[in-house]
Amino acid sequence: MSSYTNLDQTYLPPIKQHARDRWHERFPTDRPLEAAWRAAKPVDAPAARCSHARLYEPVDALMLVRDGWLRTVLINDGRLNTTGLVMCEACDDLVDPITDTRCPTCGEPQPAVQTCGQVTVIRGGEHR
Repeated sequence: MSSYTNLDQTYLPPIKQHARDRWHERFPTDRPLEAAWRAAKPVDAPAARCSHARLYEPVDALMLVRDGWLRTVLINDGRLNTTGLVMCEACDDLVDPITDTRCPTCGEPQPAVQTCGQVTVIRGGEHR
């Protein structure tokens, strides 16, 4: 079960060769795996048996970390719990309301106040 979400986008775990091989085999992109990891969203993937995961939305790649290593890269097949993320109104991709002021996919500005589940996120330090 995914129990840890790392919001630090600069963090890059060591990468197993298996993950590198699957990245090139499964995804039609010239973007290096390391760059995709940094651009990916931390997500909860309880069915993936990992310590944490990220979703690289342009190719729908689910990146899984186990035992501190980026072990594999899967085609996202619905293992995600997207609670805590919201949809961009312009392109329908997932956006993290805490860290994103713009959609990372289309660049559309995101509202300062967003509700995801039962939590309302207000960016800018305002209290209501």
